[in-house]
Amino acid sequence: MKAKRKILFIIIGIIIVIIIGLTGAYLYKNRNAKTVTPKSEITVNITAFYQKDELWKDDNLGESKYKMGDSGCLTTCITSMILMQDIKIDEISPINPGTVNEYFSEKGVYDTEGNLDWSMAGNALGVSFVRKETSDITDSDLENLLKKGIYPIVCVKMPSGNYHFVLLVGSDENSFLCMDPLNENGEAVSLEKFDNKIYSVNYFTQAAENEILDAEEIIEEQKYYKLAKSENLYYYEIYDENGDVVKKSDKYPKPPKLSMPNKHLIKCTYQTGTGISTQWGFYYDTKKDVFSKTFIGGLYDDYEDKIIYREKDKLIVRNIFDKTDYYDEISSFKYPFAKTVEPFINAKFLDKGSKVEVTYLTGENYAEVTEIIDLA
Repeated sequence: MKAKRKILFIIIGIIIVIIIGLTGAYLYKNRNAKTVTPKSEITVNITAFYQKDELWKDDNLGESKYKMGDSGCLTTCITSMILMQDIKIDEISPINPGTVNEYFSEKGVYDTEGNLDWSMAGNALGVSFVRKETSDITDSDLENLLKKGIYPIVCVKMPSGNYHFVLLVGSDENSFLCMDPLNENGEAVSLEKFDNKIYSVNYFTQAAENEILDAEEIIEEQKYYKLAKSENLYYYEIYDENGDVVKKSDKYPKPPKLSMPNKHLIKCTYQTGTGISTQWGFYYDTKKDVFSKTFIGGLYDDYEDKIIYREKDKLIVRNIFDKTDYYDEISSFKYPFAKTVEPFINAKFLDKGSKVEVTYLTGENYAEVTEIIDLA
């Protein structure tokens, strides 16, 4: 009898462990999830695209190995959003997922893994980017956005457990409706397909050119620029010699960095992720009233009219505003690079800009090596 009771207790214990494990797995799977349902019906004519269309399914996302057919749901959603919100982009014609992906690739919107940087995408499109955690948005908020003609991109989960992006385009009496990039027939799909659960909300707005932001907090203010915070997002303004605004940025989730290497030169950089390769930046000469190009991949150093920045496995040293004045590529080094995405640790000018000191990783042990290179 005691043996049977012992076996019974063991079986009960195993069942309890299984139940706890399944409960934990369910909670983990649905962390950050929010169930959303509409209270009203919103009907619109949708513009739908299929990410696996033969015209673009084999196109790479930037310089990554990932392609539109497998990983292009977000770019496909943004394409539909552009057309439905009537956002004008002169550089793209016609507008479809293929041409938008090509434009984003040229603008450096993707990282090396094919991930899209939302803020840089907003900059490329000339719109303001807003990100909301599920805890910060309600069903009514989503409905109000749709009624204003703003179509949110939401993250959902596929039955396989993989994350996926869809575009909310309306609602019926039961559920929100979405443009699903994996739906080939082009019709709106009920969010019920994804259990009405969303994991994040992102959208783009076209703010008035001179819109004054509420509850503004000045983070830093100099003669030629201002960095401010509003609604937990950061933006900057850059001024010319007369004090007029020559550039006003979109809103960013992290603060951009602004500085003045000399009396008339403004430097602005923004770090979208970890590592120098996720940094972009530009310069503005207040005296000449001219902006540089936007440099993607990180700015290491500047001296008078020259800069050092990274381009894949080489360093570029050039005149900030005009490469015809000075341009040099440093691509030969004493030692082979370590097998890493970012072999360069640092680079800086020496001897009044006549030399560059480069520190990089080499060998299987990722040893740091410092090398001084004479410029031409």
